Amino acid sequence: MGKRIYRQPYAPRPRTGTQPSHIPPTRAEPSAPPAAAAARLREDIRAARSQANALLKDERFAQAAEVLSSVVESAALALGSDNGEVLDLRTERAAIRFLGGDYRRALPEFDALVDAFPCTAGDQIAE
Repeated sequence: MGKRIYRQPYAPRPRTGTQPSHIPPTRAEPSAPPAAAAARLREDIRAARSQANALLKDERFAQAAEVLSSVVESAALALGSDNGEVLDLRTERAAIRFLGGDYRRALPEFDALVDAFPCTAGDQIAE
């Protein structure tokens, strides 16, 4: 829960033993994808970032966020939701939504990222 109590002091608290609805359930650590699938995934991520950047230049924020969303899901399934590359993609998507004024969708993403980074970064992030 961490910093959530300070950001949303009157929000309902999750029950003990349950996970908030905006955070996907934690899965077992996925096995390493085969070399061909990993190369295809890297190419998909590179292409999605390139396309999103082109859309951002035209200030088409919603379309850029959707392009990244299409690759975030497959990357999370293949690499795990706490993988650094997946977290970077989710951070980019949240930032694009924020820049485009879609605060309602950006805030839950940022909140989920705040909860995810201490789990992956260990003691590097101070509360």
